[in-house]
Amino acid sequence: MIDQSSSGINFADIVQTLQNVDTVLEDLPASSGQVFGVRVDGTILRAVRSKQTDPVFVKLLDTGEILPLDGKAMVLFELPPFYAKLPPFALKCFLDSVEGCSDIDCREYLETNLFSRSGYKIQEVGSSSLKVSLMPSTSVEMPRKTVETRKEQEPYKVSLSTLTQAQVDELYEEPLNTTNVMKAVLGYVPRDDQRICPFYDPAIEGCFKGSRCRLEHVAKLPDGWTRDKSLHKIQIRAELVAPDVGTEMMVIPTFIVNVDEFYAHIPRQDLSKALIELQVQMNDDKIVENFRMLNHEPHFHELVFAKYSEDDLWYRARVVECYNPEVIVVFYVDYGNTAVLSLKDLRCWDDQFDYLPFQAVHCRIANAQRIREDHIEAIRQIYNDIINKPIKIQILDNLSPWEVLLFDDEDNDIGQFLVLTKLALPREPKVMDKSGTNFIPG
Repeated sequence: MIDQSSSGINFADIVQTLQNVDTVLEDLPASSGQVFGVRVDGTILRAVRSKQTDPVFVKLLDTGEILPLDGKAMVLFELPPFYAKLPPFALKCFLDSVEGCSDIDCREYLETNLFSRSGYKIQEVGSSSLKVSLMPSTSVEMPRKTVETRKEQEPYKVSLSTLTQAQVDELYEEPLNTTNVMKAVLGYVPRDDQRICPFYDPAIEGCFKGSRCRLEHVAKLPDGWTRDKSLHKIQIRAELVAPDVGTEMMVIPTFIVNVDEFYAHIPRQDLSKALIELQVQMNDDKIVENFRMLNHEPHFHELVFAKYSEDDLWYRARVVECYNPEVIVVFYVDYGNTAVLSLKDLRCWDDQFDYLPFQAVHCRIANAQRIREDHIEAIRQIYNDIINKPIKIQILDNLSPWEVLLFDDEDNDIGQFLVLTKLALPREPKVMDKSGTNFIPG
């Protein structure tokens, strides 16, 4: 079934963005863990290879269907990493009972109510499935839309006489720099109306004036977007000084990417204090009020300020993917985690926060590698072992990502432990030579 009670990204939005994928896969992925797109009845859906059998079957992640692969009718597509990391919308369930119906054939009930909306209660949680009881659609209460009745009020006119003395004092604290509404609200003044010809005809890629018209002949963007060129920042000058190869030091992992990859902080007092001060300053009410809204869809790798939903605070971030204004993937440069946000949760970068290097250090365990991408048990083990704990590392290579060996409190090699417990595969460290052009054994 598809759970429609959760908030956040919904099934319809993801299916809509999937229709923009156009990179065709020539061959079916050999691994059953690799997520790809498949066009079924004219719609692109997420899928994985079901089993290593002949004939080949594919499993649709978001509907739960398992279909035989038809090479003539189905087209395969390569998907960006965002779709591979997104959990399936379809939940595998076993029907335990139907409320209000004591004697009922569960199979017959499911066949009769296929694609129907029903309420459900979870009776038991398994490792990969749920046991549920269903409620008939007639007993499911849908949220009611409340209609607010508003009393007609006289138009409110703002003047000095309507303000308190404190509000007047605050008003005159700041100089009245501009009377332009666009400049005051958006922070910029679009020039599309001055530059773009209002008589542009896309059929002739020009206007009736022909070569005599000196204006730009392009179509205006929909929804108020401007074609004005806008500068965007992709890097800052402040950089962390990488420690020398062979250095042993302590780090505090802040985010686990996979069993062999993580982001961490260097627990130096000056860096920790500076990061705290930066966060406090960035989230000061007066500073936040001056953040500028983005006047464009964010560019790849553009630096922005992004809100984090867990604490409703602003953090420094980098844009990773932009599918549409409602689905934008950002990477928090000081912590290493990612999030999916909408354009309203982003603000333009401000150079006053350039002074502190990005604090998330990208590390890779040198002597272990993941068995597969979605090995939950292995990821949970490394998470419990190192997240938010001081861990000693030895640096084998200081080019990002750092090639490191991890050691616990008793100086046991964590990478070797993962291999011995069959949570990871052995790996030979990849280390750059002094010229920076070739890999040599670590």
